Amino acid sequence: MRTGGRASLVFSAVCSFAGAGTAQPAPPPAATARPAAAAESSRTDGFDAELYGFVELDVIHDTTGSYVGGSNNVILQRPGTYAGDHARLQFTANNSQIGGVVRAPEYEGMHVSAGFEVDFFGLQPTDVTEQNVYTAGGVRLRHFFLKLDTPIVDFLAGQYHDLFGWVGAGFDPNTVAFLGVPGQVYHRNPQLRVTRKFSGGGTELEVAVAAVRPAQRDSQLPDGQAGLRFALDGWTGAGAQGFGRPNIAPLAVGVSGVARRFAVTEFRTNPGNPNTKNGWGFAADVFLPIIPATAENKNFALSVTGQYSVGTGIADLYTALTGGARFPTLTNPGDIVPPPVYVPNVDVGLVTYDADANLQTIDWTSLLVGVQYYLPIDSGRVWVSGVYSRLESRNLATLTPRLDHGGIFTELEYIDAGAYFAVTPFSHIGVSFQTTRQTYGDGVKNHNNRVHAGWRLFF
Repeated sequence: MRTGGRASLVFSAVCSFAGAGTAQPAPPPAATARPAAAAESSRTDGFDAELYGFVELDVIHDTTGSYVGGSNNVILQRPGTYAGDHARLQFTANNSQIGGVVRAPEYEGMHVSAGFEVDFFGLQPTDVTEQNVYTAGGVRLRHFFLKLDTPIVDFLAGQYHDLFGWVGAGFDPNTVAFLGVPGQVYHRNPQLRVTRKFSGGGTELEVAVAAVRPAQRDSQLPDGQAGLRFALDGWTGAGAQGFGRPNIAPLAVGVSGVARRFAVTEFRTNPGNPNTKNGWGFAADVFLPIIPATAENKNFALSVTGQYSVGTGIADLYTALTGGARFPTLTNPGDIVPPPVYVPNVDVGLVTYDADANLQTIDWTSLLVGVQYYLPIDSGRVWVSGVYSRLESRNLATLTPRLDHGGIFTELEYIDAGAYFAVTPFSHIGVSFQTTRQTYGDGVKNHNNRVHAGWRLFF
């Protein structure tokens, strides 16, 4: 952990001014890991602070105009449209991130800390110019949380990675692409989380439960998430998360689930009582070192990551996923002007009404596999990766009026091949080729090919 230099002094001053002496977060995700160094006290009363992050430039070429920024789960522009038939080139530094932690002195075996993390993919006005999208990106809140570690259980309160899918816990695929990639559970939410860890005999078991911001505020109930994670400390390998620095991590397996409730306004112009429906999800994750590695030597290291997820009413837990789902339009037998309009009280993509006006949740199933291999060049200074994912919905087409099938997709496949070079221990260059293929509800297929080059400096 690192607190030296001008950045540390500035951050310490900010923390002192704000009275920020509440906190130590869980370690930042490996995708933003920074050089290890001895932490220094930044305050004379025992508090200390740390600044970390990275600066990044990305150059991206797509064969369609479907994406702004990351290649995620948005619907591809159809062939025959201008955006579907013409290429796009992007230069962006918006993926650069900055974060920090503040730690209070230990008190009777308890450690309190707080953390924050931001990037520059924040929401912008709908009429924003193309220039401002890339040169004046809005600040986006990624993490803001406080944490209390005790000898028995640990507590986390604030916005952090979701427990569902064990996001940020060592299972992310290695890729230059912005996480989450198509088909990957990847999300952050305000939450209250309780964790208990058991260790011994070279193993660790982590049990966690969380009350999470509901997917629909009018449901009046928080989402419930729970997970188990098991790690075998004696079986380790090299694992880079996203475009992060490779670290040495143990074999790990995680399972997790989510349960949620929807209370959606009736499908009528003047709704009465809401219609209710439950959503759920299950995910299983693995980090499997096949050829081991050490911090000093990653030559020939080979590791695999994997994730299987299934559920209904959980589209928001994948990046930018709706599948093109929409609510049907109200009938207008009396030709009323203006025609009646249904106003839902829930985000699109999670639920909809079927042809009989019954509320239904939308199903999604995904499988993702990633691999990374470190070449015998200067202790693993050069490595390659591959990612494959498949995402599908088995009921979206049946819930969508046939005339609208051209505006939804029911299947997606994603393939990603990357190569990386550590210019220095703290600066990496990566290039990847990514292809995304989608099948629309009317059976038409389309694809986008992307070449993505990135250069990152960690601090």
